[in-house]
Amino acid sequence: MATRRKTGKKKMAALLKSVQMEAPPKNHVEELQLQFRIYQRNSGVTCTKEEWMAAVTKLAHEYSKGETPTAQQWVDAARDATVTCDKCGGTGTYQWGACVNGRMTHSGTCFRCQGKGRQGQDDFKRNYGHNMHLRVI
Repeated sequence: MATRRKTGKKKMAALLKSVQMEAPPKNHVEELQLQFRIYQRNSGVTCTKEEWMAAVTKLAHEYSKGETPTAQQWVDAARDATVTCDKCGGTGTYQWGACVNGRMTHSGTCFRCQGKGRQGQDDFKRNYGHNMHLRVI
């Protein structure tokens, strides 16, 4: 008959700590879906979901070269997609003030797109932070 070796509570606790089970890794597709949703949520600051999805769909099909886009290509397209700036209308110059002879009296570089005329994920994040700061004040 085999004898069992007795171990103390401290030894057992140390043994359990050394063999801690890590959480099973998430499915790769689930991680990509989560990233896509984050990019989609960020884009809601300055454009509609339809405008953003149209830009992402177009870019995803360019990345896939005519084939069905993979999950990774959708995430890459969501990260890289840009939409027309809603403040300057794509010109990169924001205009305000009175309209005199068909021209606005004041103009400057658009602060929403930093003069590019298009907005991407970095712009969405910056604008969200700016909007939240204004909401708090």
